[in-house]
Amino acid sequence: MFILTEVEDLFQYLDDSLANINTILGSRYVKPLRNEADVWKKNLLLLNGIVEEWVEVQKQWIYLENIF
Repeated sequence: MFILTEVEDLFQYLDDSLANINTILGSRYVKPLRNEADVWKKNLLLLNGIVEEWVEVQKQWIYLENIF
């Protein structure tokens, strides 16, 4: 099974990417690429949520592993 470790770096990269995409979406020159930028933002938010859930499940599994 895969175990996520050192997720702080991953969350930092995701936060930086979200900040960049928000800057792009705030630009007045984004109009031709707005749909693509919106898709990128949606995907980054989804990935962020997935990683957060994965880490939470891992924490719970480690707790339960000792019981069984």
